[in-house]
Amino acid sequence: LKMSLESQFDDLLVNMTTQLGKGCPGLLNQVFGFLQRRTDFYYEMEPEDKMGFPPGIAEQMVFQHFKNFQDIHYKKFPPKEGLVERWQEYNKQMREEAQAKTQKTSESKVEEIKEESTEETPGIIEKKIMTAEEKAKIMNENLQKELRDELESKTQKVESPKKPVPKEISDISTYNGGTTETYKWSQELNEVIVQIDLPAGSNSKSVKVEMKPKHLKVVYLKTNTEIINGELYEKILADESSWSIEDGNKLILTLWKASEVIWKTIIIGDKEIDPKTVDNSKRLDQFDTETQGHLHKVLYEQNRKLNGLPTTEEMEQQKLMEKIFNAENSPFKQNPYDPPKQTNDGAQIPFRF
Repeated sequence: LKMSLESQFDDLLVNMTTQLGKGCPGLLNQVFGFLQRRTDFYYEMEPEDKMGFPPGIAEQMVFQHFKNFQDIHYKKFPPKEGLVERWQEYNKQMREEAQAKTQKTSESKVEEIKEESTEETPGIIEKKIMTAEEKAKIMNENLQKELRDELESKTQKVESPKKPVPKEISDISTYNGGTTETYKWSQELNEVIVQIDLPAGSNSKSVKVEMKPKHLKVVYLKTNTEIINGELYEKILADESSWSIEDGNKLILTLWKASEVIWKTIIIGDKEIDPKTVDNSKRLDQFDTETQGHLHKVLYEQNRKLNGLPTTEEMEQQKLMEKIFNAENSPFKQNPYDPPKQTNDGAQIPFRF
């Protein structure tokens, strides 16, 4: 099941990367933009807050995930020895070639200008030579800039040429949903997305959409063709649901579920999917603020454990133990409290207060 989900997510991310058309940088920009727009990933948590992360934790999480998958990659493709040095030598060679090319071009330009000025009077010659030198200086600077740009472009990773996006990629994802002869659909716990292909040049006046709590009807008005007319699999919030025309040939319906249940199909009687294959997990932003704060706290505690740091509860216990050790009548007052020594080989304190 895990491999199946990874495959579905991979397809989704490949489609996204293709549509963005900017390779890995475009995908990363979209992911981190989503975290900024739709989550509290960047919110700096105060000690009493229930959302966000303490300073530096978000960066640690990103770096930790990067390292995890880098280690997996290195198991298949070990780091190349001397690669950094080879790049340094290559860059040095390119800079030297650029400087030599610049100097040669500059000298030839000045020499040509001087030859053109030999038949003029001395005063005019001197004036023209100065002007020529100024022009040569400007040309030299421009040439250096062009060479620097060329050098940088050679050292950067060459991206594959953009390919036209095939039709299926421009369609909505059918993740957690399916495809029928009439429409494509996908779902999350609280909403369903339906796509119906229309003739090119369609607009909002080309269709009539009726959404009721348990019924959906879609008519293409130009030919008076009934596309959908049937009973919905489950109830929807009709007043909150909506539709739009995209790209002049796609009708997109956003149906908000009345209850968080898995749909097997859109219209009763249409082709159904196996509900066991549906991912029924929630995105973080779909929880209320208090629950989001609790989940962030759990992730924060897990992250501290992964990095070998004590959890918040363990830190509180350590402070309490230190207070007990330093109490006025404590028999341990002469011995400073050392958490590693007071636990079982660095394990958690074996009792709770």
